Amino acid sequence: MRKKLRISDLLGVSVIVLLFALVGCQSLLNKIIPCDVPSEVINYTSTEPNEVWPTLDSAYKLKRKAIARHRARQLYYDRAAQDDKFAYQDAVDIVDLQIKESEQFKQQLIEGTPASYGIGLSAVLSSIGGLYIGRNFLKRPGDKSPEEVEKEKLEAKIQS
Repeated sequence: MRKKLRISDLLGVSVIVLLFALVGCQSLLNKIIPCDVPSEVINYTSTEPNEVWPTLDSAYKLKRKAIARHRARQLYYDRAAQDDKFAYQDAVDIVDLQIKESEQFKQQLIEGTPASYGIGLSAVLSSIGGLYIGRNFLKRPGDKSPEEVEKEKLEAKIQS
């Protein structure tokens, strides 16, 4: 025999099924459970305040959005730091190269190079030769030779 369904039985079963659905379905519960969403999170995620409902679901969405934004910013800062490191290293390397070239030039000026040794030696020898020739063979008018100077010294001793 078949029993007739009463409305109260149908209503009771519906309520039980609805309760199981509400308790078992987290997404539905998250949409109806209230949750205060701080304005700092809304500002950090650049979300319009009128787009946010004060529910648990909105809080979870904003949390995921904040995490994604933080990771994107950290990646940007890491890349900027890496770019700065490369630019810094390039600048230091270029300056080091210029300093090295200038130090080599300074060293060449002070010590000379093997090619400039011959030039320096010829300059010294020609100066010595010129001094010898000028001292012994070229006389200005009125200059006295060493013999004449010795004669005058002897005459001066004799007279005194």
